[in-house]
Amino acid sequence: IAGYHEQWKAVNEKLNHLNKLKESASESVLNHAVLIGTATAINPIPLIDMIGGASGIAILVKKIADVYGIDIKLEDAGLLAKDLLQGVVITMGAFSALVLGAGSLVKLIPFIGWAVGGVTQAASVAFIVFLIGETVSDYYANGQNWARNNSLKESLEFKMCSFDKDEITRKLKEQINSKLKNTNC
Repeated sequence: IAGYHEQWKAVNEKLNHLNKLKESASESVLNHAVLIGTATAINPIPLIDMIGGASGIAILVKKIADVYGIDIKLEDAGLLAKDLLQGVVITMGAFSALVLGAGSLVKLIPFIGWAVGGVTQAASVAFIVFLIGETVSDYYANGQNWARNNSLKESLEFKMCSFDKDEITRKLKEQINSKLKNTNC
């Protein structure tokens, strides 16, 4: 029974360590989502934010890998980011891509377009970054295997259904608005 107790203790320690890593990764994901959402809101140039988004996701993938102690090159993170963005479009449908694209195109309208497009896009982009980040965190926590049937699409779908989208979006909007107020934008 002493051997069993030692095994139980070792498993419990590993679970506690994994939980701490997941908490740290979740904090990084939230901060990164707010950062990218804020950058999207203040960017006055249409479609540039769409191009920069892929780079931002690659950096997030690398950051989360670092939290889990996984060495990944930025180029490989970029490939994973590309797959994740494609998975989001498939999972969330063409509608999400249309909303993001429309938010960027609205910025073409002088003055008011930038403000309205930025606000619309900021929340949508931040939510997508949050979804991707949390999914990647699960990927690394599971030994670089997708959580659901080793499928990126199923993992994104599962993650999207596992949290309250309205609550997450509200929290993201609050933090983005706070950043915008602090930057005098």
